[in-house]
Amino acid sequence: GSIIVRQRGTKIIAGPNVVLGLWDQNKINVFANKGYARFFNLQESSIAGKHASEVLGATIYDKSKPYIERALNGESIGYLIPFGHGEELRYFYVTYTPYYFQNKIAGYITSATDVTELKQSELRIRQLLKVKENFISTMSHEIRTPLNGIYGSIQILEQTHSGDSNIAAITE
Repeated sequence: GSIIVRQRGTKIIAGPNVVLGLWDQNKINVFANKGYARFFNLQESSIAGKHASEVLGATIYDKSKPYIERALNGESIGYLIPFGHGEELRYFYVTYTPYYFQNKIAGYITSATDVTELKQSELRIRQLLKVKENFISTMSHEIRTPLNGIYGSIQILEQTHSGDSNIAAITE
């Protein structure tokens, strides 16, 4: 089930498979769900009150900073990001959404959804389409080559036996 948290009069819904965080204008964490804590390998209770750079780490914070600034300027942003390496590579769709309180931007909400299976399916489909293209290209060539020979032979027969009724029957 979902958990509903009331923060400054606003409901925040945090499902068990969602990475969700609420940050104020100074990039201080107000709320992070269990998914957020698991993702960053932190205790859920240790995130509140920390600056985004402390929670995310320098590398991820530096990459996220332009999106955070855009959210704090009123823009909702979403993007795909690879996370990890090799067998551990995962893809996440991350969003930054402005959080309003009394008609003013009070901070931003971050969410991340693991879309690895979807991305892997997309890559597999692209591979299969490439195989299909190569097959059609090869088959087209393999079929065209003998047909061109047959067509050329018919043209030669027509030219050399233009009055022959048997040739006329073949070409019709």
